[in-house]
Amino acid sequence: MSVNLRALIGKLDSTTRGVVEAAAGLCLSRTHYDVEIEHYLVKLLDLTDSGQGLAVTVDVVEELGADAYIYGQSQAHLVDAEASDEEVTSKPFIARVDGRRPPEKGQTIWLKPRQGHLHMFNADSGLRMGD
Repeated sequence: MSVNLRALIGKLDSTTRGVVEAAAGLCLSRTHYDVEIEHYLVKLLDLTDSGQGLAVTVDVVEELGADAYIYGQSQAHLVDAEASDEEVTSKPFIARVDGRRPPEKGQTIWLKPRQGHLHMFNADSGLRMGD
């Protein structure tokens, strides 16, 4: 499948375009050869203004003393470079949060992981992806 990169980038809003550019810069600063999803996610989640980061709607809260795990859904915006439409899909998400102040079921929270605490796994193999 051939993707027109210029058309795809042109469909992004200014915030998302800035994140893509920052991800490319992070890739270069680490002397990596390819911009990977990890570069993009680190920069996407590095947004510091309130209400920015990764929005997750909480389905279940598992309270375990000092920690709590939330199970929820994040909204993924999928853009087709050759079409004018955007598809929004719900993706499962799990995060460890402070057990002293866990969110409530149904609440939408904005997550921003600490640097070095983001772990990605391959959906097919289940293996952890590179650091």
